[in-house]
This record gives sequence, structure tokens and C-alpha cells, in this order.
Amino acid sequence: MNKVFIRSQFLVTALILVNLTFVITKSAQEWPSKASERLKPEHQCRHRHPTFDEVPHPVKIEDLSGSRTKRQAEGSLRIKVFYHKSVDDLVPSEKRLVKKVVVPSAVEEWQSALNVKRARGPIKLNRKCMNNQYFLVDEDPGEQYCKEVCVTTKCGEFTLPDNHLKSCKTCDADGRRCRENAPNRKARGIENADFVLYVSAMPTSQCSETIGGEAETVAYAAHCQQEAELDRPIAGHTNICPQALNSTKIESLISTIRHELLHALGFSASLYAFYRDENGDPRTPRGDSGKPPIDFDLRVRKWSENTIKTVTRPWIVRDGVMDRTFHLMVTPRVVQEVRDHFDCQELEGAELEDQGGDGTALTHWEKRIFQDEAMTGTVHTKNPSYSRLTFALLEDTGWYKPNYEFAHEITWGRGMGCDFAKKSCKELMEDKVMQYPFCNDIMSSSSTKTTCTFDATAVGSCNLVQYAADLPPIYQNFDQVPGVEPKDIAQVGGSVTLADFCPYVQEFTWKSEDKTSRGTRCTDYSNQPSDDNNYALEEYGEGSMCFDQAGPWQQKSCAMLKQWQRYGAGCYSSICEDGMLKIIIENATFTCHEAGQVIDVALVKAEEWLHEGSIICPSCTLFCDDCSNSDSSSSEKELQNEEGSGGFFDSGSGEDQDPNEELKQTLEDVVCKAQPRTNTLLGFLQNLGFDPDAFS
Repeated sequence: MNKVFIRSQFLVTALILVNLTFVITKSAQEWPSKASERLKPEHQCRHRHPTFDEVPHPVKIEDLSGSRTKRQAEGSLRIKVFYHKSVDDLVPSEKRLVKKVVVPSAVEEWQSALNVKRARGPIKLNRKCMNNQYFLVDEDPGEQYCKEVCVTTKCGEFTLPDNHLKSCKTCDADGRRCRENAPNRKARGIENADFVLYVSAMPTSQCSETIGGEAETVAYAAHCQQEAELDRPIAGHTNICPQALNSTKIESLISTIRHELLHALGFSASLYAFYRDENGDPRTPRGDSGKPPIDFDLRVRKWSENTIKTVTRPWIVRDGVMDRTFHLMVTPRVVQEVRDHFDCQELEGAELEDQGGDGTALTHWEKRIFQDEAMTGTVHTKNPSYSRLTFALLEDTGWYKPNYEFAHEITWGRGMGCDFAKKSCKELMEDKVMQYPFCNDIMSSSSTKTTCTFDATAVGSCNLVQYAADLPPIYQNFDQVPGVEPKDIAQVGGSVTLADFCPYVQEFTWKSEDKTSRGTRCTDYSNQPSDDNNYALEEYGEGSMCFDQAGPWQQKSCAMLKQWQRYGAGCYSSICEDGMLKIIIENATFTCHEAGQVIDVALVKAEEWLHEGSIICPSCTLFCDDCSNSDSSSSEKELQNEEGSGGFFDSGSGEDQDPNEELKQTLEDVVCKAQPRTNTLLGFLQNLGFDPDAFS
């Protein structure tokens, strides 16, 4: 009898299942204004990939239809979920949240989006062997025989039941006397499933893990077993930390589990070496053991250059030009998608994250150039986008056929060319021709100025900050910054470290002194300010977008004037009509004729306050497909000026009067006629909430 003995290359007495960790920052730096606004909570994922010696031998699944080595999707991915006792022990409301909302929602997303070559038989998982040492026996191909003894088999915190496992098969220390111990003939395995997910809710030590004392683990996950034919992961676990159920919004919990599931399904440094091509053949050559070689530095199976390629590029920073090394995902569909996204057909591949250490580097897309993609290492938005790029990676695993209709569009970097994808943000910010989505306004506790995010989907603020120490030279992106002394320039960078300290306008959360909060994403109706605080007449909800404001807003009543210092951007509805962009504020529709046009707004709300401010028109092409009557060309503007016109409208002609002017209202016309003016002092006190009778 021929046998091959497999043992761990490291002598260990206990194997720790390395986990995926998803973290939400609980205490971020306050900006733009202390006690009133804070950075939107930063979700940071630390996917610590399983090492090569922690996963049992691949599972042989009986296939009644014959070979499954050819790549062919047959049906939607079926994820079978099993809940640990710890979930049932939660208080009833939290138990319902986990079992009825959070996990099912995250699972359903991937079941709908992914097709898979389905297993023809039930999944029976392999048992674990002491120190992961086992024999392969010719007479029983594909099955593992543990050296002397099988040990308790766990997937994360979940101890697997016997009816999910194959029988324990062992050989003695010399590889002899191989046998099946107490055959588990009643074990049916897991039927009608392509991936088995074990869910627990235990307060583990990892749940109390923090990052810099400012982050709390919400959930973590890992794949724990793979199948033999195509190497696809077929079992994994997730543990939801109980304390997070009270402190994390439902949407964030769902997003967390969905993100982590994707690592377990394929986006993991521990799985790259097992990817297969369109013919079902391994992308990485296999050794005599049938497995890829080992990378002893990363403690994973080493992938080939046709999966991840290393390139070096010149990188312009404050000190000059440095050589910088990048890791690019170069599988075929990923390459095509990343080229199409940036409109750069010479791009070698999609850049992987190189910061964050183990758990972040190599297991996410690079934050600097894929800022709003859900599979970057940090997430700053309520609804991150799983783009065609991520779907392409899943297809290039050789295990899934994604439905691209479920992919979301990412706008960061779209169509910005090769330079955006390949050059430092310092070099891009110094470009005098192109306008790239970076900023250089230093953030301070007294800042009251906001602006729109790069895609006009949210109100934001430039996240440029000064650190307490110099940044690494490779991340020093400025020669000078207004308000920063030359000796401190090396300390200046964006607050999102994974974005290579490149500063950009970032959405945030408004914080009030009564501890209530609201976000700044325009399409989220829950971010609508209260009537008392809606001085700029904003409207949040489906279809709303961000527009810049030209100056501060003010409110007038018959007896009082309120001047607001916070300004810069706001959320409003808009329509595309008559070849122009039109902005809707309250019940008035204002017409934008050209980019940069300032619209003065004076509208009465609730017959009590006159709101005065201004909105800046963006380029129509950013919002509308038909801009035939907008954004006049330079030659047209020059012609208008030569003919003595002041622009689109000649103030000397009543017929050519700007129709936006007709929408203006006044306090006298609306409020004061309905409410005759009272004593100025008493009116002032009444507006402050005092009882005028107390002063009579």
C-alpha cells in the first residue's frame, strides 16, 4: 500500500483559525467642528487569512454526474446557514435581528448574485487531524487518514456535529494499519448546499480587540474547508460580537457580514493560489502533492505571476522621485474591467492594498484609486458599492459565474485615465490641466465650510489633517499648505491612511450637543435636518444631489435676523429639462444656464422666515444627458460680451430678465402683511422663547 504522509511544516500544538476581522471606529477625530460634527464612522476590515497549515485536506464530494473540472455555472449559489447555541442565547430582539435580518440579508445578496457549478452530492466535511498531520492512501484516493488520531473539528467558534463530518480514518505513526474508525454511516452531510456557513455570537477575546484603542470588532469570519475538485471554499464561519448588536446600525451590520462573506468565498490571500482559469485548470502550477508551493513569509500557498504581478513605478513625493512597488491582480476579467473603468487600455491590472499589515494588505482593493468600492480596507459610506471589478475577481476564481446586473457603479476615478491609476496624488494635485478629486484645505476644529464630495452624492469636508509626527517619505504629498508652517509640512496628509494619506472630500456625521446625529448622504431621507435647523432649505431623499453654495445663508423674520456661519454645500432635488439642469428648492425651480452661475435664493417658508442664500450651478453634463441649452461655449460667451450683453440675460431688457429673479420673495410681501409688525424688542424676545407678558 503506497502512502503519502502530509504534515505541517511548523510544529504547533494548537492551531488557531485565523479570522477575518471587521472593525468600526468608535471614536474618530472630530471635524469639521468639535462638539458638532464628526467623521463618518470608519469601517476597517482586517482579514487575517487562514494559513496553509490550518485548513484540512480538501474535501472529496461524490459527484454522480461525472467530472466537474470544466467551468460551467449551473445554478445560484446555495448557502446553508447553521446557528450556534450562542445565537439562541441572545435576548429575543437580538436573536431575531441576527437570524431574521442581518445574516439572511447578507447571505441572500450573494446567493442572488453568484452562480456556481453545484455539487451533485451532500457536503461531508473532513475531520481535523492532530497538528494537521495525515496520510493519503492509494486505495482510497482523495481521502485523508489522520496520523493516529482525529481531533475535535471546529469551524471558528462552532464545533461541527458528527452528521456534518466524514468518518474518522487513521493510520498508525508509520502509516500502517490504516482503517476507518467507527464508521459514521448515519451521517447524511449537508444536502442542497454549495457553501456551509456556521454563525455564532460569542464574546470572544477577538471581540474585545481594538485598533489604537479606538475601534471595536463587530464581526469576523473565515473559510475553513475547501473541496477537492476545483479547490472552491465550501465551508466557513462568522462570529458576530454581541456588544456590536447594540452599538451598530442594522445597515452596517448587514454590510459587515456581506463584506466578510466575500473574503470567505474567494477574496483572500489564502485562496489566490487556488484560482482556476476558464478551462478549470489551475492558474498556479501544482507540486507533487497536488497543491501550490508555500510562501513561508506569508504562510499561505504562493500564487503565480499570472494571478498577482509585482511592478515598480516612479513615485513623485515631497523629497523627489522614489521607486514604489505595487501588487496588481492581473486575472483576465479583472484587467479588462479596471482598464474600462479608468479608460486606460495599457493598465497592467488592478492595484491591491499595500497598507494595514496582515489582514488588510493584499486582501482589498487599493483605497487611493478605488475609494468608494466596498472591498477596500475602509468604508466611509452607508451603502458601499460592490462593482464590476469585484464581480470580475469572483469570476476569475474559476468558481463562480456572477450576475453583473447586481454590480454597482463606482464613480471614483471613472474615466480619469492612466495617470490617475498610476501616479502619486502629489503629482496629480500639481497638474494644471486636469482636475482630480483631491483637496488641500486643512481641517481644523473651527472649520465651518463644507463642500460636495467628488460625485455630488453627499455634503463633505476635506479630510486633510496635521499629524503629530512626520509621515513616511513615500506618503508626503505636499510642498506647502496654507496655514501650515514649512517645518510641519511633512506632518500633513489625508486622514484615511489606506488612501496613501491623499486628501479628499469625505462625507461625515453631524453631531449635536444632545448626542443626536445625522449623516450627509443626500439620498438618505433620515439625514433631513429638522425645520428649525434647515436654514438652507435642503431636501434629502431619493434623487437629491449635492450643490455648492456661494456664501452663508440667513433667515429673517419681522423682528429677528439669524445669520448662519456653516455653509458651503447642501442637498437638493433637481431635474433635467429643456436641455438644462434645474434645481428645486422648496416649491421653486431654478434654472442653471451655465457652470459656475450663481443663483440667488430668497424664499419664505411656513409664512414665518425668509431664507436667503445662493447656489452655484455645476456643469450640466455632470447631471444630465441632454445639455443642449446649457454651458455655452467660450466663443458664444465672447460674442455675448462683444455685443454688450452681461451674459445670458440683459438687465436692461425686461423681456430678457433672468426667470430665476421672478422666484425671489420678500419678507414684507409674505409675512408682515399677515402679521403686522409688533414692538421690535418684544418680537425679538418672543422669537427667543420669552413670554412678552412678563415684560409688560
